[in-house]
Amino acid sequence: MNRKLLSALVLILIAGLAALTTISGMNQKKASKADKQGHVLTELWSKYYKAEKADLPQQEEDALSKRRRISVAHGISTML
Repeated sequence: MNRKLLSALVLILIAGLAALTTISGMNQKKASKADKQGHVLTELWSKYYKAEKADLPQQEEDALSKRRRISVAHGISTML
């Protein structure tokens, strides 16, 4: 009984990790679309500036942290 329960828990854990990895990869691909000139981060910077202008600090931080993650993924310097 314990062996079956342990096996089921391990299987659920593996399936959960696979699902999270897949979802994370899909979100990153969606967020890293390049514009016509090949720039990847322009959409994120425009979201940041829009939040800055509207004085929404939480949205500013969200845009910056997403920009940092994508920059690291693409090997771009993160001097922010």
